Amino acid sequence: MSDQAIPLWHRLVQSRWTLIAVGLVLMLGNILYRYPGELKFDALIQYWQVTSGVYNDYHPPVMTRLWSLLHPIADGTAPIYVAHLLMYWFAFILLGYELHRRAGPISGLVVVAIGATPLLIMMNIVVISDVGLASSFLAVVGVWLRVQRRGGWSVATVVLVALLLFYGTLIRANAVFAVPPLFLLLFGSRLTIASLPKTLALSAVIAVLLIPTSSFVNRTILGASPGGAIGTLQFFDVMGIVRLSGDRTVLREYAGQYPETLHCYSPVMHDTLGVRCKPFTEMVRSDPQLSSIWIGAIKKHPVSYLEHRLLNLNSAFFFYVPPFHVALAHGNRDNAKPPFVSGKGWLLDNLRSVTILSAASMIVLAVGLYLMIGGTAYRDQIELIAARAMLTSAILYSAAFAVVNVASEQRYSLWLLMATMTSTVIAAPELKRRLVSRDPTLLGVVFLIIVVNCIELYARWTVDTSLTAF
Repeated sequence: MSDQAIPLWHRLVQSRWTLIAVGLVLMLGNILYRYPGELKFDALIQYWQVTSGVYNDYHPPVMTRLWSLLHPIADGTAPIYVAHLLMYWFAFILLGYELHRRAGPISGLVVVAIGATPLLIMMNIVVISDVGLASSFLAVVGVWLRVQRRGGWSVATVVLVALLLFYGTLIRANAVFAVPPLFLLLFGSRLTIASLPKTLALSAVIAVLLIPTSSFVNRTILGASPGGAIGTLQFFDVMGIVRLSGDRTVLREYAGQYPETLHCYSPVMHDTLGVRCKPFTEMVRSDPQLSSIWIGAIKKHPVSYLEHRLLNLNSAFFFYVPPFHVALAHGNRDNAKPPFVSGKGWLLDNLRSVTILSAASMIVLAVGLYLMIGGTAYRDQIELIAARAMLTSAILYSAAFAVVNVASEQRYSLWLLMATMTSTVIAAPELKRRLVSRDPTLLGVVFLIIVVNCIELYARWTVDTSLTAF
């Protein structure tokens, strides 16, 4: 067939310039949609640090430092908002471009379209660290695919990947659990099921090494003072143990001052401690023996600690919770209705329960995808190696919230959503084959996702608000 006989739409779909143009248009629309970006409380504190020149590591110093470098361009949130969205769309366009060349034009265009998913857009228009983390890590995978196609690393690609990993690793404390699979990818690991024990062991070693390294970089190189993030986690855990075990003695000399009637603790977030019981919170948090109190409480009541952690994990991933449960935790414990919820808050709360967007469903899908494309038969398929790296990273990152989380935000699932959705596109040919053959693994994953979503929908209608507002 001659070029003239090929329909215009077909030529447009086949053209890589079409993919780039679509990506750039979506990026511009994304930036303009909420320019100069929505400001949350955390970002407000970071902006104060930018303007004052006084930094601490409670909020990511690497993001604050980047913001300060961009601050001369414009006041306010605009510079960091645009920088994060440029990184976000660079990642999606690059990954889409590489898949366009390797897996076909439809795969590439679908990956770019994923970047415009409403739930992702509603998160990326906010000035938050999660956008930087997820965008950095997705871009690393895109660069890796490009290097595989071009046959080797250049100085430019090495520097780019180093900068992306530096930013993504330091922008959230628990990013140290997400980055090891990406390191292993870069150093040649195939990340198959057969190598999973080795992958987990190496990931644990890398994460342990990165924790003090991150602290050193934050405080010595980026010039941030200690912000007390570890103390916040420890106090949150201790108060959860006290509430769930009923044993105040783990507070030692503070047991008699425990403000039981103020309902300080909620498994949803640590914020209620500082809002409802600020004097008590500040007193215990400032005690140099807090680490000892924390360890002693866990040793004495491991079951209560586990219950507290599971309740928080459930809340953080919006699983078995009522509607607006985060707003409920902020509100009056005895009030059955949440305080004022914005239109965006209402939409977000409903979007997160949609089957294909639910964080809990995505975890099931991520694990299922890994099992389906992790066999030795797929060991050397480059695109599937990239997908396994993203899935492993997202699963380990999500699992880390079981022990290091202190709040509940939908943004915590951003990397999970981006990694799993793009990996699903990459694995689409294999999923199609399994669907045709009625593969039991695929059918089992679909069944579990349906069950998870049914439980979530059931919870929205039945769960007592006291689960979130102790």
